[in-house]
Amino acid sequence: MSAKPESHIMSDRLTHECGLAFVRLRKPLHYYQEQYGDAAWGLRKTYLLMQKQYNRGQDGAGLGVLKFDMPAFPSRPSALRGIFFMCLAVALMPIMNAIAKALGAEYPLSQVIWARFAFHFAFMALLFWPRRGWRLLHTEQPLIQFGRSAIMFASNWFFIAALTTVALATASAIMFTAPLIVTALSVPLLGERVGPRRWAAVAVGFAGALIIIRPGGDALDTGQLLALASAISFGLYQILTRKVAAIDPP
Repeated sequence: MSAKPESHIMSDRLTHECGLAFVRLRKPLHYYQEQYGDAAWGLRKTYLLMQKQYNRGQDGAGLGVLKFDMPAFPSRPSALRGIFFMCLAVALMPIMNAIAKALGAEYPLSQVIWARFAFHFAFMALLFWPRRGWRLLHTEQPLIQFGRSAIMFASNWFFIAALTTVALATASAIMFTAPLIVTALSVPLLGERVGPRRWAAVAVGFAGALIIIRPGGDALDTGQLLALASAISFGLYQILTRKVAAIDPP
């Protein structure tokens, strides 16, 4: 005696209002991981919309689309690795600035700046183009990226122009105030919280820079003002880099 198969019906025929829940993610997954601490933020938002429909007595349907050929989601970089690369960059800056000062004594300012950015572009293309291709030029924030490029160009122009009139040690001492400027600007521009100890460190750092730059308290000359403008521009560049890093891949 064979059992008669039962007919499983998921729901009754719809005779009332129903709804569809869609969430379109307009930014890469690492943005939501950085902003909300959850790469599956879009799926959870879709579930929340469906739950609201259910609470209103509606039948709901949700849709999730996944691409299986995407590269694995990168792990969150550690703070120690970031500190290491920052220290390495700061250690290489005096060497780069010394080369710029030597070249500025024999070549025009525009040619020195062109050579710096041209070789930067060539090196970055050789390093990243084989893996990323045309994706290397893609950005979710073109205006911010353009602003970063313009501010970085201005910072280099100010600094190399300053090197033609002031000593390398003086210009470097002024440039080392850039991290202090970043800390001060992170509150109004990034909304970050800076505690009393960090504010005290910023004050001590500025005081130390002023002692190195002008022990006698005289007014800054043109070269020192150019170096200060370079430090401020570089600080703004780092602020914009922090903003765009949560959206575009490094």
